[in-house]
Amino acid sequence: MSMVSAFSPLITAGIFGATLSSALACLVSAPKVFQCLCKDKLYPLIGVFGKGYGRNDEPLRGYFLTYIIAACFILIAELNTIAPIISNFYLCSYCLINFSCFHASITNSPGWRPSFRFYSKWLSLLASVCCLVIMFLLSWWAALIAFGIVIVLLGYTLYKKPAVNWGSSVQAGSYNMALTQCVALNQVGDHVKNY
Repeated sequence: MSMVSAFSPLITAGIFGATLSSALACLVSAPKVFQCLCKDKLYPLIGVFGKGYGRNDEPLRGYFLTYIIAACFILIAELNTIAPIISNFYLCSYCLINFSCFHASITNSPGWRPSFRFYSKWLSLLASVCCLVIMFLLSWWAALIAFGIVIVLLGYTLYKKPAVNWGSSVQAGSYNMALTQCVALNQVGDHVKNY
């Protein structure tokens, strides 16, 4: 890009700016998300990271864990080894987020009311499929590792049946199906066999 640009240092500055903003966003948001996961007590041995400090409940332990993980990846010092794994985990999360949006739309979940003007459930499904395809095109083994970890975490959560009320789109689909069938009974005539 720098060879075809009018001013090549601007390309380098843009790359550094994009990299730093992405890295800082991840370093700040990932510990907060992890802290919420730890507070739900879904998985054993991670509850210690749920503790927050200060007025804003800052996850200092999560920041430290993020720093350790980042330092370990930096110490590997082989970007071509790390990139497929990290990219596939990002793509896996975007695939699942898009599929969740599609599923919430297709089940007509009462709590799902996207306000984005150009939202389309079919675009969410397409984005989910594209993420899945790109994952396997990038690195099939890293895609299998990412989905393997997701399936293990999901299986553990389903096995433990935590006492949380998330209000899933599967529950919404069951509710809507039961409601539709009950309303449809108004159109059925009375009969001695079907009292």
